[in-house]
Amino acid sequence: MKKMPIYILLLLITACNKSNGPIDTSIPICVQEILDNVELSKDIRTVRVQELDNELHYWLNTDFVRFDGVEAIVNMNCDTICSFCGFCAPAKCSSEYDEEEWITIWEK
Repeated sequence: MKKMPIYILLLLITACNKSNGPIDTSIPICVQEILDNVELSKDIRTVRVQELDNELHYWLNTDFVRFDGVEAIVNMNCDTICSFCGFCAPAKCSSEYDEEEWITIWEK
């Protein structure tokens, strides 16, 4: 009986670290509006999503990084929260993303 509180504590600790469910791969309304606008979406190659700090972050991938350009990372309201760039000094927030964790949810 004394082991039961330890199991409950371990369960609570592991449950709080990361969401147990799959990432929502639906495209937020504001991102869909960008994709529907030919002028705004002409350079977007993929939209990728990653969960960070219990929030979904969307990478509007244009492949501009290859040419020292900037690519935006936005939240579900399309507020820019980070960016990637080619040969410039990387934003501090860019190191928080794991390349292996990006899930492509839209592709041209």
